[in-house]
Amino acid sequence: MIPKDILDKLDEVIARRTGKITYDKERYMADNVLLTTYCLHPEFEPWQIAELMNTSIGTEEYTSRRVIQKLRKMNLKVVERKQIVQTALQMGEVGFNCFKGDSHAFKQFREYLATPNRHPNQMQCILMALFGNHPQLQELAHAKEILYLGRAYAAYCLLDLIDIAEDLYRARKKDLANAESFEQQLARKEAQLRRTQEMLEELQSELESQIQESKTQEIVNFFSALNSEKYGFILDGLFATKAGLEELKKRRYELPVEINGLTILIRKLIQFVKDSDINPLLRVGTVMTVKSQDIENYSYRGSPFEGDGAVKKVEVISPGWYFKDKDIPVSRPTIKEIKEEAHDVR
Repeated sequence: MIPKDILDKLDEVIARRTGKITYDKERYMADNVLLTTYCLHPEFEPWQIAELMNTSIGTEEYTSRRVIQKLRKMNLKVVERKQIVQTALQMGEVGFNCFKGDSHAFKQFREYLATPNRHPNQMQCILMALFGNHPQLQELAHAKEILYLGRAYAAYCLLDLIDIAEDLYRARKKDLANAESFEQQLARKEAQLRRTQEMLEELQSELESQIQESKTQEIVNFFSALNSEKYGFILDGLFATKAGLEELKKRRYELPVEINGLTILIRKLIQFVKDSDINPLLRVGTVMTVKSQDIENYSYRGSPFEGDGAVKKVEVISPGWYFKDKDIPVSRPTIKEIKEEAHDVR
């Protein structure tokens, strides 16, 4: 068990770190809930993680697709993810032992900090594993606020927690043989100052990344609204109109001169969409089979699925759209069930 005076100091550190946050505090909550959930259930599939996230956050917006997108955004692919979670669980236990005053644990943690080429989200993941696996820490007054910490703030909050615990335990020691020399104290303080400088540099990098993400989100929101039901699915309509005009051209149908301006407008609007890196996901008219668990990735029109293993034949009637790469969806494809005609057998 961690002594109460240590717990109180740990809580003060969290309050101080989270009190300095100037960005939207909800911004990183989903990322941290995702990391915590994976640390608690490393064997779970994305759809199981999505269900737990929805329960934890109190929403229904997370699907296996969105979980995978978030993991890719943090560069946590399958192989890296397993290693990062495993390290987070190990170092989370080391951190907890530090809070209990284990001198060997402090040494282990310092050795880990000297390891080169850590994943950018590794320290954030360790902090989430540490708090996710220990109820005593979850009872701290400000414990839930660690979910508001971005990558840089989470890393340096963890370092502050370890530092304050080490300082407190060293201060209470009466064995002079184990006391730090002035040179050792100075070296530790210099290391803390270096970390502060590194944190400022990382925060600057994170801020630039946030600005880029905000720009991307504005583009996605714009085109998502453009292809919403409210505005009559303009993206779908543009390309459907283009396909119709091309079909008329193949039939050598001469369009009235009066609507030449319309064809130019359609062509220019499509060029604008393409230049904005908005691309279709599927081809309209594609026929395929889908299972009930696949439906979360589509807007489905048809009769309900009977059971988890049910399969239906469907046709793509709206392609769905994505920005730049398939990790940033704009709108989901719409698929329609193809009714099999009943055959009269006599």
